[in-house]
Amino acid sequence: MIGMNWMVEKIVLLSSVMAASWLVAKSAQAQIIGCPEGYYGIGGGNAGWIGCAPYDTRSEYPTAPDRKPEPERPRVPTMYANSYIAVAWHPKATDVWATWNQRTAEKSQQVALAACTQIMGAGCTIAVSGYNGSVAIARDKSNLVWYGWGNKPDNAREIVLKDCKDKNKDCKIVHVFTAEPLLQPANFTPTQQKFLETNPAFDFSKNYFPGNPVVSKAPPQPVGNYEIAVNGHQVTMNQQLANISIASALERKQSLERQFANDPRYALMKAGYWELTPRAAGLATGDGCSATFATLNGAVAVAGPNGQYRNAAITFFGGNIPVPKNGQMKKVTLAQTGGKPPATVEAYHFPMANGKLGAVTFVVPDASALVNNMFDEHRFAVSLGTKQALDITWRGGHSIRDRLTKCLKGTGNPY
Repeated sequence: MIGMNWMVEKIVLLSSVMAASWLVAKSAQAQIIGCPEGYYGIGGGNAGWIGCAPYDTRSEYPTAPDRKPEPERPRVPTMYANSYIAVAWHPKATDVWATWNQRTAEKSQQVALAACTQIMGAGCTIAVSGYNGSVAIARDKSNLVWYGWGNKPDNAREIVLKDCKDKNKDCKIVHVFTAEPLLQPANFTPTQQKFLETNPAFDFSKNYFPGNPVVSKAPPQPVGNYEIAVNGHQVTMNQQLANISIASALERKQSLERQFANDPRYALMKAGYWELTPRAAGLATGDGCSATFATLNGAVAVAGPNGQYRNAAITFFGGNIPVPKNGQMKKVTLAQTGGKPPATVEAYHFPMANGKLGAVTFVVPDASALVNNMFDEHRFAVSLGTKQALDITWRGGHSIRDRLTKCLKGTGNPY
């Protein structure tokens, strides 16, 4: 009996030693292979491999009773926001200035124009802008710059090269810029969205700003401004815009395409675009604020007070407006968006561009009233007598309204 008890004690002791050895080995194994907290080592020995496995915290009797499953974190709903791109160029340069992954269209255009102007001075314009797409820039053997817009980089490349080929030009791709949608939390309030747009921590934009672009040896496109005093108001029109407007009234589409194929402003005018007139130095606060929306059909300019002229004005000009020999007051009918019936009032009818374009200016007593009544999409029909002379619709008016309001208040130059 004594022998039997001794045998049982030995077996129990041996089992305890073996269990302890196994636990020590497993612990050592986990430490040797560097298992993270909450995991234990597996394999080893004759298995020929080692690894880590998590403690089972889901069973009724978990291996690690002191560890509880981490609660799931609430998921924040997200959305993809538009990402904007803008490319600026200059008639005398053979390169471009581009910014992409901007959060607003206005910011993208401001940044691109500022970068171009810093190097080239006056004369920079937006060649192309948009969102969630790609712009391919090509250059032909004459150093003229071409661009193509596409949903993807390959689409943009194909479009610009096809455009070059169609016009018998041999072009080479030099840049491709792509604006990709930006992931952000959904259901942002306007205040939160504004914070997102203005906080540098959330600025994921990229830029291409050449410091010393090659200057084209080709004869530059005519650059300059027509400045005409209209009933005390200064009307400014870019000479390139005037040249294209004149031709569009006289030439067929195919002739226009050949004549202005490489003119960046022609491409913009085909779609319709806004051009903000830079304020001259030394002006009083709130003076010299103006913007022009131009198409191949004509243009409309909105302007505030300037110098001794304290009223505002809206001017329409185009190749289909009759050209008088001299400026004169005349009854003109204006119909526009807003539900009001057409109004026939006295307006100033005058020649522009050396007598090649006709123009009509309506004087408005209050600049703020003129600007505040700008619709985002605003149609105008101008008639002299019984004949309609111009039918034009601008788009993007609210963005320009906000920038002109800022300029009129003197809170900074919005251009």
